[in-house]
Amino acid sequence: MVCAAWAALLAPAALHAQAAPALAPDAVIRIASAGDSTRHPVILLLHGANGYEAGRDVYVRYADRFASHGYDVYAVQYYDANDERVMETADRPARQDLFGRRLRAWIATVKAGITYVSGLPTTDPKRIGLIGFSNGASIAIGAGGLDKRVGAIVELYGAMPYSLSGKITRLPPTLILHGDADRVTNVERAYALESFLKKRSIPHAMRIYPGADHAFDDDPSTPEARDAERRAADFFDAQLKK
Repeated sequence: MVCAAWAALLAPAALHAQAAPALAPDAVIRIASAGDSTRHPVILLLHGANGYEAGRDVYVRYADRFASHGYDVYAVQYYDANDERVMETADRPARQDLFGRRLRAWIATVKAGITYVSGLPTTDPKRIGLIGFSNGASIAIGAGGLDKRVGAIVELYGAMPYSLSGKITRLPPTLILHGDADRVTNVERAYALESFLKKRSIPHAMRIYPGADHAFDDDPSTPEARDAERRAADFFDAQLKK
């Protein structure tokens, strides 16, 4: 169920040691809970390029689905105030430049978030997954490739970051969900990620949705959105509940 209060769970000092300066105190918030005090598998949700609030309805929908499967779900709000300002503009070159400069800091924030939630009494630290959307999908791939604590990734319309393609040699089991008419992240990037996984015999699954554009799951009434939610939950179950 979605928490009634969006309480900040992460003290600023816990992240300042590992991530970029001026990190917001509410960098990690719990948005859904399995509903009891036992240890649960955890999913960290990484928002898209426009920030958490812009896609909140979509993210809460996924979080509710995961909570119904017994997961606690936390959103990592990895932008600082300047990131938000730049990413809210229509200046694509500026956004791309920011991504290149800030990628490692954003990944560091995610890794620090993993450290924090791993220490919570309701978390099973051996069962942690990441789900990322667009920009957040690329960050999920980066974090999952550089942090062995991540047990599974679900990435929606994202890609392997070009700057990390020579540095990431492994990934946890990964689900790729992408539209073949994506005008933001070309579907060839999804096939390239699939090739990376195949060459290394990494467990993976992929669903390419015919005619679907970027953020094809925004409308919950579409069959693509319903299918993506189901596949995401089933993939995490298969990988994190062994």
